[in-house]
Amino acid sequence: MWLAGASFNLPNASRKTAHPICTKGSSAMSIPDEIDELVLQLGASLAPPQYDAFVTAARAALADVPCLGPGSAFRVLAVLQKRFFIPPPDVRYANLGARHYRPSKLRGLAAVGRDDPRVGGRDRHRLKVAG
Repeated sequence: MWLAGASFNLPNASRKTAHPICTKGSSAMSIPDEIDELVLQLGASLAPPQYDAFVTAARAALADVPCLGPGSAFRVLAVLQKRFFIPPPDVRYANLGARHYRPSKLRGLAAVGRDDPRVGGRDRHRLKVAG
């Protein structure tokens, strides 16, 4: 295999690993940039009033996590985001009325093509003299 003897010299900055921050009751701790970015990403789908409330609640919830890492922060924030998310109205359900009363081009215009020979057959034979 061609990678057998290869050595890769990657700088430490490119191999970024997140280490959890363990604290005991320090609620005045600052949130790491990586987790603060996660808060902003999860709040991006929220409307402005819910966004502000979510960021405030997220920082309060993260202050209570004893060993704060990206995984534990996501588990806490995912549940919290669901409480603040209000889905947009679904337009598919807006048109659930009686569709047969709506005007359409197919119903409004005359039929295209020639008539079937069976059309009007009952009328032609109705007045026929039996005999």
